[in-house]
Amino acid sequence: MNDLLLQAGPVALAASVYGAPDAPPVLLLHGLGNARDVWFDWAMRLADQYRVLTLDFRGHGHSARAPRYALSDFLADAEAALAWLDAPARVVGHSLGGTVAGALAVASHPLVSRA
Repeated sequence: MNDLLLQAGPVALAASVYGAPDAPPVLLLHGLGNARDVWFDWAMRLADQYRVLTLDFRGHGHSARAPRYALSDFLADAEAALAWLDAPARVVGHSLGGTVAGALAVASHPLVSRA
């Protein structure tokens, strides 16, 4: 596992990556009031087959606070993570993360292979 910082506009986002760089990507998105650490056990289980990225949404975990928290802002956070992965990813979410994953899928985002 490696920790990293991503940018969604001016907002710094904390993330962790697991697995081999050439493995198929999976993005795990947490729920409101949680942080990326809730996905630790799943990330460890998936890391032998996938490149797993867990993300702290803005205002959660170790990510920076932001001036607003609209759904479009959380979508921008997920899009920054997808851009970092740089390949179509499976997106899995819980609660807020599930809403974001569903919105990305409905929009047919080019970096989402499944949600």
